[in-house]
Amino acid sequence: MPKPFDFAVLVARIGALARRAHPAVPPVLRRGDLVVDKARRRAWRAGRLVELSTKEFGVLELLAAAVKITISRPQAKLGDPR
Repeated sequence: MPKPFDFAVLVARIGALARRAHPAVPPVLRRGDLVVDKARRRAWRAGRLVELSTKEFGVLELLAAAVKITISRPQAKLGDPR
């Protein structure tokens, strides 16, 4: 990117690169009989709504999105799968 550059353009380009680096996670995650709706922040198991605290939902969402990767305890606390 040639100098001088506009800061907003830099932020937009970094955002575009970040989106390409990580595959998009669908708004509704399905894992067997578990359904996690990220937009409404609700989860169902075997068709029944599961009551979860905000933290519990965050951990469930993280684990449902992190297929075939290991999540450490510190990552789960931060809600960051990387």
